[in-house]
Amino acid sequence: MMTQEQFASAYETGCQRTMGFLLAKGLREPEAAETAQAAWARGWEHRGQLRDSSKAVTWVNSIALNLFRTRLRRNSRMREMPEIAVPPRASGTEVDVERMLHRCKPNVRKLLEAHYLEGYDIADLARKHGCTRTAIRVRLVRARRTLREKFEQVPPHVTRHTRRAS
Repeated sequence: MMTQEQFASAYETGCQRTMGFLLAKGLREPEAAETAQAAWARGWEHRGQLRDSSKAVTWVNSIALNLFRTRLRRNSRMREMPEIAVPPRASGTEVDVERMLHRCKPNVRKLLEAHYLEGYDIADLARKHGCTRTAIRVRLVRARRTLREKFEQVPPHVTRHTRRAS
């Protein structure tokens, strides 16, 4: 385990290196300084996990990179979409997908949308849901199987409004 003195010494020399590392990744100076400080603070909190004190800067840089990636992901979700006048174009496939997703349970729909429409990979979904990658794979397989079974039961030309009326 790294002692407080060893970590303080690593911080004195390494914080500027971490900031330079983040600047090279494309962060602006204020954000790089803030992220470097946050990474070193997190490193301090978890310094017991570091086995080799000579690797402290590399270890904290990996923490900083993860913080940077999280910030990028969060900012891309929060960015406003510009108003673009585009005429609606609904293809038959989009209508079918919408109809199929509408027939799913809400939690299954969210999982399918996150993976197939929003592009989240299985590892991200596993972290988000607090389970293993295998559990996410199984949920996706079951969801696809259930959708296929439901979709094959109803003729494609029958809408849900027609079914309720009959």
